[in-house]
Amino acid sequence: MKNQTVYRIWKYSLYRHSPKICRIAIVVMLLTFHPLSSVGQVKPDDEDISVSLDMPGLGTADIPAIIRGKDSYLSVTDFFTFLKINVIPSASQDSVSGFLLDPRDIYLIDRLHHLIWYQGKRNNIAIDDLISTATTLYLKSDYFGKIFGLNSLFNFRSLSVSIDTKLDLPVFREIRQKLTRDHINHTSGIVKVDSTVGRSYSGFKMGMADWSVVSTQQRGAKYTGLNLSLGAALAGGEADVFLNYNNTQPFTVRNQFYMWRFVDNNNPLFRQFIAGKIAPQTIASIYGPVTGIQLTNRSSINRNAFGTYKLSDITEPGWKVELYVNNELVDYQQADASGFFSFDVPIVYGNTLIDLRFYGPWGEERSQRRNINIPFNFLPEKEFEYTLYAGIVDNGSNHSYARGNLNYGLTRKITIGGGMEYFSAIPSRKETPFLNTSFRLTSNLLLYSEYAYGVRTKGILNYRLSSDLELELNYIRYHQGQQAVLFNYNEERKAIINFPIRGRNFTLFSRLTLDQVFLPSAQFTNAELLFSGVIAGINTNLTTFSRLSGENAALTYSILSQTYRLPQRLLFTPKVQYEYETKKVITTKFEIERPILNCGFIKLSFERNFRSNSYTTGIGLRYDFSFARTAFAASHNNQSGFTLTQSATGSLLYDQASHYLTANNNSNVGKAGFTVIAYLDLNGNGVKDPAEPKAAGLSLRMNGGMIKYNEKDTLIRITNLEAFRTYTLSLNANGFDNLTWQLKKPVISITAEPNQFRKIEIPVTVAAEVSGMVYVKNNNERQGLGKIRVNFYDQQAQLIKQVLSESDGYFSYLGLVAGSYTVSIDTTQLQHLKLTASPANLPVTIRRSIDGDVVDGLEFILSTIPNDFQKSP
Repeated sequence: MKNQTVYRIWKYSLYRHSPKICRIAIVVMLLTFHPLSSVGQVKPDDEDISVSLDMPGLGTADIPAIIRGKDSYLSVTDFFTFLKINVIPSASQDSVSGFLLDPRDIYLIDRLHHLIWYQGKRNNIAIDDLISTATTLYLKSDYFGKIFGLNSLFNFRSLSVSIDTKLDLPVFREIRQKLTRDHINHTSGIVKVDSTVGRSYSGFKMGMADWSVVSTQQRGAKYTGLNLSLGAALAGGEADVFLNYNNTQPFTVRNQFYMWRFVDNNNPLFRQFIAGKIAPQTIASIYGPVTGIQLTNRSSINRNAFGTYKLSDITEPGWKVELYVNNELVDYQQADASGFFSFDVPIVYGNTLIDLRFYGPWGEERSQRRNINIPFNFLPEKEFEYTLYAGIVDNGSNHSYARGNLNYGLTRKITIGGGMEYFSAIPSRKETPFLNTSFRLTSNLLLYSEYAYGVRTKGILNYRLSSDLELELNYIRYHQGQQAVLFNYNEERKAIINFPIRGRNFTLFSRLTLDQVFLPSAQFTNAELLFSGVIAGINTNLTTFSRLSGENAALTYSILSQTYRLPQRLLFTPKVQYEYETKKVITTKFEIERPILNCGFIKLSFERNFRSNSYTTGIGLRYDFSFARTAFAASHNNQSGFTLTQSATGSLLYDQASHYLTANNNSNVGKAGFTVIAYLDLNGNGVKDPAEPKAAGLSLRMNGGMIKYNEKDTLIRITNLEAFRTYTLSLNANGFDNLTWQLKKPVISITAEPNQFRKIEIPVTVAAEVSGMVYVKNNNERQGLGKIRVNFYDQQAQLIKQVLSESDGYFSYLGLVAGSYTVSIDTTQLQHLKLTASPANLPVTIRRSIDGDVVDGLEFILSTIPNDFQKSP
């Protein structure tokens, strides 16, 4: 062999030595070897090298090549293998065969007969256009383009080959199929993982606490409210306690909330169990919290959505609204200048429980919850789901309540259900049997019907066009004399039309709502027309209300709210209310707001009520610390005087495993966290032993949560995770200072457990490198031999790795952990090549080392088996 390339030596040097050792420049020397004479058709002046194959969209790979004068020869087997083309070499390495695009598209490259057979055509080639060695067959590079359409441009300066082709090669089809499968898996939430961490079912762990304080001082009155929420892991489940106190009413159990929830999504019969304060879906009017139990086989994990349902409502202007579907956060919005917000709620298979959480910025109650039930309940075909409730209503009389829901997916488009509800407070018949059905008539037409015996009949129709225009019709007829629902309605009718309006400089969401209530002796009609959106960059909301009662004149008024973005990051919000009957402006309000220090806001406001002849001026200040959110507001009304409000809210998180206590300004009770600890697994047992140090520099990605790196103790903490949900951690070793630190399982699936930090120990393997040479002996001369398989065995004689020697005979493997190993040449290949190795094997001992051990200088000498020995029986 002649000159070994500078590129290979430089690559090996960087690969072998860590940055801590490689502080000086590496002097690259060219190694010169004599060419092989008897194992192939290599000439003395041939140069045996490695070249880099490069193909757009596929990447690069190093393959053996031979340089003869100005011509380049590429290994046919390696070239075709890179492109995923079927290739079968002969035992003597004098020919290769296979097929290119399909099994009928066969080819044969034959050195002995100097030909290439492809697509039924014989192509004669020159004697020197094919070179055969003991390990592979080389073909002159221009033939790959001339015959197979695989144009190969060799660059002598960079020792690289660029491939260009118009063929739809198998490798391209494989890439397209992989991308398609990955997309399907991504949209389905399926990720291929290397290891899975299951549930731990903790006996008791106290991990999360939320707190808030609100105080208001007004003329002759003072209000102070305290809220404390505690979250723990108890008996393998989630235990939450919410304590509420204010100085205007006594502390009672009725106003407190407590719950224990156990989830096992792998159990098809009992997936969720809740004890404490429950929120059942009721037909009867129940005014009081229910304390009891709930049992269901419904999974806590949301299934794939097959449609959406428009949900819109009103809250306070500028409040943040979070949308939870079955206890999982799926979207959030900020209410517009009038407090309007809207969501496209995904309709998933199974019972859909919608939870809206509101967060106000100016001293109001920080969060409140509204439970909203989406009427459409679809299940996969032939799937059965049940939910059972039982408890006592805290309404002063401790009435009993029970309910059972049964649902079955009759087809993909029809789900039928029914059950029984019992409430002891109903004077007449206390049991209410009911039936319900959900129809998906088309992909955008949904129908829901319900019949509650002796109480009501209900129907809902929802139709949505591709233009996003949505129509919903609701109808309820109450049975005469029913006593379950505590109002004397005869009928309820409601029609909602949602339609977008788009122009060149504006986009508006529009909603028209007509609501009718029929009583035995009266009729009420309410109408609302709403426009909300951005016009020329201005957030605008115009809402018109009208109420008609019997023969009385309609009461109609409009409210216009806008938000302007002014220089210096100022937000100006005017609001006006106009009454059409009196043709007068009733109220006006102006607010101006500006952020301060990137973590706070200051707001000035003025409001005038012309009907009551009152005006109110105010100032507000909000600042978000890392550990708490604080707010202060002061206002003055010309009739009621001054009002002062102060508030603060935050949370505490405790990591029991590392005894770490921290605070932040988000709500965390009922949520989960991870503590990721990377350590050097010096003995390779996959368990962190006391003497094994932590490994700094690990980086990761995860599908959710807030990631915080702690450089002081090298830990990574992840917070704000949904309990009982499975997350995927993608680990990356590129941040490690030492190249010998490796990750054997970089993708981990782990289930978050409520109100605690789960400790995730990541073993980092300290890899050792073993290297050496493979020589072939000819006429008492040693020459490096490439393409020889070198095997690595552990103490149990199990094959753990196989590598190929490079073109000059050099081999190396980085990946062994501490222990004893045996290295040998592959015996099957030796028999095939009619060679013998000396020594037959070499023992290797890897020592424990933080920087990784290095064992080099191994040598194997191959020689031809004597003819007498080959012929012996």
